[in-house]
Amino acid sequence: MKLITMTLILLFPILGHGSGSYLSGPDSLGRYNKLQSFPAKKLVKATFGGGCFWGIEEKFRQIDGVSATRVGYIDGKTKNPSYKDVSYKNSGHAEVVEVTYNPERVKYDELVKLFFAIHDASQLNRQGPDVGVQYRSAIYTHGDKQQSTASKIKARIQKNSRYKNKKIVTEIKGAVKFYPAETYHQQYFEKKRRALHQ
Repeated sequence: MKLITMTLILLFPILGHGSGSYLSGPDSLGRYNKLQSFPAKKLVKATFGGGCFWGIEEKFRQIDGVSATRVGYIDGKTKNPSYKDVSYKNSGHAEVVEVTYNPERVKYDELVKLFFAIHDASQLNRQGPDVGVQYRSAIYTHGDKQQSTASKIKARIQKNSRYKNKKIVTEIKGAVKFYPAETYHQQYFEKKRRALHQ
């Protein structure tokens, strides 16, 4: 079910960007260009939840200025949740991708616009056939500036014709404890491409 959903999400149209650009497509082994390395003091985090985290991570890893990504769980009731806890035991967590980026190369507002472009922010607690609170649309902000930026962009996009007769249900709230997902979930689609070329 997740694979079907993410195939649809990956085909979703992407909004244009300014200084942040996409890296080139995968090479003959199905790998994207290596993410850039930047001095740690220049890096900032951003956290987004918009359905299954496999496809969301895939899109952010293609952005120039992104240094690292990891998928995981946030905003739930239990500590150190597993995938089974989140999916089947009502832990209340959201599936998210934590993006580490250089704000001198890509702006936070560009990441937020991308986030809204790659999922349907009007679907409550679901994306396509994937249903559950873990698939909720949410932006977890790191500081007041991100909170303000995300809120303004959400308000602008609500006026877009795409949402003319729909209400955007994206939650915007301060980031809390992030729990990395199991290793097999990290860079899921990149691993699948590599396996096909082995």
